[in-house]
Amino acid sequence: MKLNFIAILFLAQSIFFVLADANATSVSCFTDNACNDVSCGRAGTKDNWKSTGTDAKCVVADCSNLNQGNQVSNNACASCYTNSNPPNIYSNNAGTACVTSNCLYLTFNRKMTTQDCVICVGIGSEVNPDNSTCTASTLTLKSSKLSYYSQLLLVSIIVIMFTI
Repeated sequence: MKLNFIAILFLAQSIFFVLADANATSVSCFTDNACNDVSCGRAGTKDNWKSTGTDAKCVVADCSNLNQGNQVSNNACASCYTNSNPPNIYSNNAGTACVTSNCLYLTFNRKMTTQDCVICVGIGSEVNPDNSTCTASTLTLKSSKLSYYSQLLLVSIIVIMFTI
C-alpha cells in the first residue's frame, strides 16, 4: 500500500510537468510584431514562443522545455507556472529554473534571506552579510539532474509494482 502511494505521488508530479504548457498564460512581451527570445527572454529552447493572436501577447509554446535545466526568463516562468501554488513565476539566479521568489529583486534591493538563497541558488546555500548575495553549496543539484533522478525513480517504482 505504501509503495502504491509513493508511485501515485511521482505520477502526479509527472502529470504536472505534462500539463504545464496546457495552462500557459499570456505575457506582455510582444515587440516588433514578434514573440521571440529577444523580446521575451529565453524559454528553455531557442524561440520557444508563439503569439496569442489579436491581444499582442506571447505564450511559451512548449513549457516542458523549462524543466530541463535550460535557460529560462521571468517571462517564460510567468507564462508556464502561474497556476502552481505558490506560483513559480520567476527565474532563479542562474536562469535555469522557475522559482517562487523574485531573485533579482531580492538581490538588487538587499532583501535576500537564507530561505530565499535556497530557492534562488540551491539547497545548502546561505545568505551573505550583504543580504544581496548567496554562498552556494557544493551539494546543490541542478534541476535537470533532479528531474532526471525523480523520473528514474518513478520508472523504477512502476517496474517494482508490476513485478510484485
